[in-house]
Amino acid sequence: MTGRVVVESTGLGIGSVQVLFFNAVGTQVATITTDTCGYFVARVPSNSVRFHLNPSSLSSAAYYRQYTYGGLRYSALIGTCTAPLPALTDGAVTPLPSGNIFVPATTGPPPPPPNGCT
Repeated sequence: MTGRVVVESTGLGIGSVQVLFFNAVGTQVATITTDTCGYFVARVPSNSVRFHLNPSSLSSAAYYRQYTYGGLRYSALIGTCTAPLPALTDGAVTPLPSGNIFVPATTGPPPPPPNGCT
């Protein structure tokens, strides 16, 4: 699994963000931390179906603890408010199909409430 966590307003990568991966029953199966440019390459089990950003890895002084992926908003503060992953295949590299994971900076107005939580 590959992807990138970026500042919503600038597109600059955010380093040291933990991306958590979950299986269908909600058990965390992997964790990866973004590099200094916001990129991650994670080896995750093929039964991973959702992901989430660890709120404690997002500086509350710099970022709202919310993220947008695939046009929907998710709250990093709500543990069950996770975003979907594409189907994964063992041994294959799968990029996030919706591109970047966008995190709003606190220099802008607060984001609207999450609408992607299931």
